[in-house]
Amino acid sequence: MAMTTAAEVATRLERRPEARSFSIEDLLEEIQNGRIRVPPFQRSLRWTDEDRLNLFDSIYRGFPIGTLVFWRRPAEAGRVEIGHLVIDAEMRSDALWVVDGQQRITTLADVLIAVPGLDLEGRTIHFDLEEPGFVYGTATQKASSRWIPLSEVRDSARLLAWAHEHRLTGEVLSLALDLGKRLLEYQITAYIAEGANEQAPREIFDRLNSSGRSLKAHEVFDALHGAQTSTEPSSLREIAREIEEFGFGRIPEDLVLRSLLAVRRKDPGRDFRQIANEDVPAALAETISALGQAVIFVKNTARFPHIELLPYKLLLATLALFFHEHGEPSPRTRRLLTRWLWRGAISGSHSGNTVALRRTLNAIVPESEERAVQNLLAEAGTRPTEPPALQPFNFRHARTKLQLVALAALGPRHLATGEELDVAELCEQKDGPALRLSAKNRTQEEGGLANRILHPPVVGSSLRRQLAAVSDEKILRSHLVSTDAQQALRRGDFAQFLRLRETDLRGYVDSFLDSKADWEASDRDRPSLSSLIVPDE
Repeated sequence: MAMTTAAEVATRLERRPEARSFSIEDLLEEIQNGRIRVPPFQRSLRWTDEDRLNLFDSIYRGFPIGTLVFWRRPAEAGRVEIGHLVIDAEMRSDALWVVDGQQRITTLADVLIAVPGLDLEGRTIHFDLEEPGFVYGTATQKASSRWIPLSEVRDSARLLAWAHEHRLTGEVLSLALDLGKRLLEYQITAYIAEGANEQAPREIFDRLNSSGRSLKAHEVFDALHGAQTSTEPSSLREIAREIEEFGFGRIPEDLVLRSLLAVRRKDPGRDFRQIANEDVPAALAETISALGQAVIFVKNTARFPHIELLPYKLLLATLALFFHEHGEPSPRTRRLLTRWLWRGAISGSHSGNTVALRRTLNAIVPESEERAVQNLLAEAGTRPTEPPALQPFNFRHARTKLQLVALAALGPRHLATGEELDVAELCEQKDGPALRLSAKNRTQEEGGLANRILHPPVVGSSLRRQLAAVSDEKILRSHLVSTDAQQALRRGDFAQFLRLRETDLRGYVDSFLDSKADWEASDRDRPSLSSLIVPDE
């Protein structure tokens, strides 16, 4: 028979949870009066449109939609956000904090509670009164069809006004009235736990989400450890959001978690429960500082303009540990760190796996900045025997990202206005920062870097025609397009244009990568003379 541990005894509930039913109408009222709270540690919303439609379809048909779990405890007065609904809530002694059911509660609030002036870009859930069923509809459909917005069914006066406006009679009117009754009177079972031990609801959440649609490690971390107070940062998600303000793009939350483990000298390949609950606030604070320094270094010193152009993202966790251990490095150390970053990216030694990350983290000794950077340089790999090829273009590959950083270093300009482009903004484009000059992909050249430029989409023309029309050589140079290449483009000889530009690109990219890696500086990489001096005792 298995023994019960002291920790398990400590997290037992003082009494069994209260089981009760809420009608959806009662649940909506509790949401609006600020009693129901969604704590910041909850995971971000992951439901799709289909998930939301299925929820309302189940309610309408009378199918079970699962139970809700709340933790009854006090809540301070403040701003409460549930989906698009924002409430200035008063202090409550009996607030119901959501342990399980966030997706369902948020969907019900978003769809059924009408928020005056809220613009949902014309999309919300409707019920089709002619072919009964739930659909997403636009503002046009809302005005011209018998698709009734679900935000109209909660209030009987609003529902009757809508029915009158759309001239509903007979069976169609009865269907609309029945819809409101079915939705608002539907009963949802909820368990309400309470007690002073805050670890209990976290363990309940952990066990409820250990089956079914699995959560990612960073989501479970935020769920179990996120704070319910205004202490900042309170979650991995918040760290990612704050660092995004640096203009380097959104750091994936799983990478933020890896960085937190690195900063705390924990194994990045093991579970985050290596960190004690009481140490989490300090770990979050240390991580946002160290990871922020790492991002600024990669962007401003190593000159990678955006995280999407960083070939191996895990190196940010290594740099976070370095800056955590050694603060603001000397100018010489920063130069050596830059060489390490570029050499490892070119050689592939930074390849994103846990084994490589463990190796670089172990290289960062806390007692000496000089030794730490020397250890990293020893892990950076050696110069490739052949320069990286340009073909084929694939934005998921490290080689392509390096080549795009080389193009970004030219300061690409807008073909029409001549203004220098923000490459970080280009990286946020749906199709990536590098657009095709020709959509065809019949030859090796057409599938390569020569057929791409860093530029936003153009309206009313094509990039190819705009490039042919450019008269400013400064703009052409910013995209590494020679006069001869442009002349070939103007003649309609696109194959010759690609051949000429590829030749120029190959020479430029090879030279650029060599300059960044500075392979010839191996003698200057050695420890400084001052670090070799042993003081007399």
